[in-house]
Amino acid sequence: MLEEEDDRGNRQSLDVLTICLLVTRNGFTLIGKSAPASPDNFDAELGRKPAYEDAVRQLWPLMGYALRERLAQ
Repeated sequence: MLEEEDDRGNRQSLDVLTICLLVTRNGFTLIGKSAPASPDNFDAELGRKPAYEDAVRQLWPLMGYALRERLAQ
């Protein structure tokens, strides 16, 4: 179990964090993450979808920028 202590001395568990690493065809990397509101609700399988969606959500603005760049040329 991984735990980290915050500024106030409280222990925060990192075991309930789900991370998705998304690598695009050109090698650009995005990191999506999800965590439940309560550690009691953690389910790694259920966390995969929101973590993936978080990574994809970060990709859209970059794709919009790339399109505008292409259209401006």
